[in-house]
Amino acid sequence: MLFVNLRNEEAMATLVHPDSGGPAERIRIRLRIEGVVRGVGFRPHVFRIAQTHHLAGFVGNDVEGVFLEVEGPADEVDEFQRELIANPPPAAVIYDVTCEVLRPQGDEEFTIVGSAVSEQTSVFVSPDLNCCEDCLAEINNPGDRRYLYPFTNCRNCGPRFSIIRTLPHERLQSSMAKFSMCDECRKEYLDPESRRFQAQSNACPACGPRTNSPVQEVVQALAAGLIVAIKGVGGYHLACDAYRGDLILRLRQAKGRFSKPFAIMVANLETAQGLAHLDKNEIALLTNRSRPIVILRSRGLLSEEVAPDLWTVGLMLPSTPLHHLLFQGDHASQALVMTSANPSGLPIIKDAFEAESQLGASCDLFLHHDRPIEVACDDSVVRSFNNRTLPIRRSRGFAPFPVKLPFDVPQSLAVGAQMKATFCLGRGREAFMSQHLGDLENLETMESFERALKHLVKLYDLKPEYYCVDADPGFLSTQWAERQEQPIIKVQHHHAHIAACMAENGLPQDARVLGIALDEAGYGSGGSSWGGEILDVGYASFKRRAWLTSVPLPGGDIAVREPRRMALAHLWAAEIPWDSDLPCVKATPPGILLLLERQLEREVQTVPTSSMGRLFDAVASLIGLRQAVDYEAQASLILEAVATVEEQGEYEFGEPLDPAPVLRAVITDLRTGVDRGRISMRFHRGLARQLLNLALIHGQGMSVALSGGVFQNTLLLELLTQNLKKHSITVLNHRVVPPNDGGIALGQLVIGACRYHNEGLPG
Repeated sequence: MLFVNLRNEEAMATLVHPDSGGPAERIRIRLRIEGVVRGVGFRPHVFRIAQTHHLAGFVGNDVEGVFLEVEGPADEVDEFQRELIANPPPAAVIYDVTCEVLRPQGDEEFTIVGSAVSEQTSVFVSPDLNCCEDCLAEINNPGDRRYLYPFTNCRNCGPRFSIIRTLPHERLQSSMAKFSMCDECRKEYLDPESRRFQAQSNACPACGPRTNSPVQEVVQALAAGLIVAIKGVGGYHLACDAYRGDLILRLRQAKGRFSKPFAIMVANLETAQGLAHLDKNEIALLTNRSRPIVILRSRGLLSEEVAPDLWTVGLMLPSTPLHHLLFQGDHASQALVMTSANPSGLPIIKDAFEAESQLGASCDLFLHHDRPIEVACDDSVVRSFNNRTLPIRRSRGFAPFPVKLPFDVPQSLAVGAQMKATFCLGRGREAFMSQHLGDLENLETMESFERALKHLVKLYDLKPEYYCVDADPGFLSTQWAERQEQPIIKVQHHHAHIAACMAENGLPQDARVLGIALDEAGYGSGGSSWGGEILDVGYASFKRRAWLTSVPLPGGDIAVREPRRMALAHLWAAEIPWDSDLPCVKATPPGILLLLERQLEREVQTVPTSSMGRLFDAVASLIGLRQAVDYEAQASLILEAVATVEEQGEYEFGEPLDPAPVLRAVITDLRTGVDRGRISMRFHRGLARQLLNLALIHGQGMSVALSGGVFQNTLLLELLTQNLKKHSITVLNHRVVPPNDGGIALGQLVIGACRYHNEGLPG
């Protein structure tokens, strides 16, 4: 991914068309390039391009990025800059370029100069990068000294964020400090013509990290039907043959993860195409340098235990030499379950002691290595939508590269939400999003949150002036921030969802949009639970225009785990009898039915909720898809999965967003034998239609921003987007941070900055 902002375009144009009316005979320019440009071979790359065009000058780096001056014929200088910006080193990400025209000095050579020193750290840390083709060729070449070496890397690939302790990124300030380079590696490291010039993780079998067992033995173990714990770049995975349902069942029992889909690592793109339907954009996502898990349409060839009841499968390609080696050998499986090894609710495991103490009953073999993991980092997850990326989890391969902000923010911290936790540090036009940290449910995950925060604050030498938190006082992240004796700015959950979408789409500080925020829950007014919201949103404030009709949430979290309770609550609110033929009634014991009826009538332990996620659960239960769930949004995912896309019918909501008529229509169709797939599609189409109607009523020509976890449902997202565009309404979707709570911190950050600007800090 390349983003270039030429702030001095007039100066750049002057290089090609100077005021004299023709090309200058000899000119000199100074460029400053910011982004991921250190530790990626940028200086030798500049050196080679300058030599190709016979230019003089120099290149160096400092904590702000790369600085350089080039001098020579105007046409050659012009070609130099075009080539440099269009084709940076493979591991580089250009964030900003500035240019200044200078007087020629008559230099005759181009040189690489030493690093300059500055007090302010603004270099960006590179995410971990997948193994490049050159290194892959070496580990597959029996004549190469790195043949089958699982830690082969160069300046274009290898670990970055997961091994760095502090900036600047130097070997002695990373977990590679314990490995002294041999003479051959040091020769490469010092050679500007080598692709390992100043590659901080450079290593070989003679001097680098080692595994506790040969990788070939692990390949044999996997082929023999064993479950193996494997230490990767950001933590441990549990791996087994993805074609073996019995192994996956055993793995599910050991992890207590009974139906949540597992990610699958496949040997290569050809294997992926055999297991899933891929379009061009999905191929691009799968082969992206970040090597995310990509949610794809399954061909149904893997064990059904991989993703029970779903039509999708999450596939990823190998990202490290070690992973590539797992697929070598005559009997090696070409598809492996590759799931994070940590027990449910606990942080990612990153060292051998943790692995063996926590996973002893889960696996048959351990593959450790002795390169420490400084920063635990889970796999990223994405989907394709309208030929663009829809992030689901932003972590390895993306974090901690910053999100570009449309306006300046003070040094500040947004602590995010409770579920799918991330935090966000702000400075100027940069928002540094953390890696995915899991759900903040216990002491262990909070300690993991604090470690990750301390590390990123240290990396960028940030001193937040205030903290931004979710308004929910029950969130552990909010409680943690309130103990830190810093000024606190509280942000409503759904306001943050929409503001995150606005910020990543580059909307200016005075912008307003109509926000459609659909998720499972968020702290609303009076302690109610929101989640189906139509909002008039600016960064500093919002107004609630319409919402899903509230129903009582009976029993709190137990209603989340048992969709049948939500179905019964929706029926009760709509005054629809609990007839015995309805699947949600059949699935509920008579004693529980009686208790629920009394609870709803007396409003005991019930909180009003307008959650759209809970409505999806209710419909899934009502038509008999799922009465209890093992993981978040399971019922909603299955409801999306069964939808018959050819169905053109749609249910009609009441005003403004009342589901009672929909529930009655669902029951009528169910009793007359309409297929559940058609019922699901009618529900999706009806919801998309009613959301369009509300956008037309309340939008008043504004763009519409779509955010919240429900918009991970690409069926609803596509239907609504098509409806809005038919009416020439600009639609803002997520493409940088997830629509779910993993993107909340970005919204908190920009809202907090605007309130700070307008109101100052709270007393």
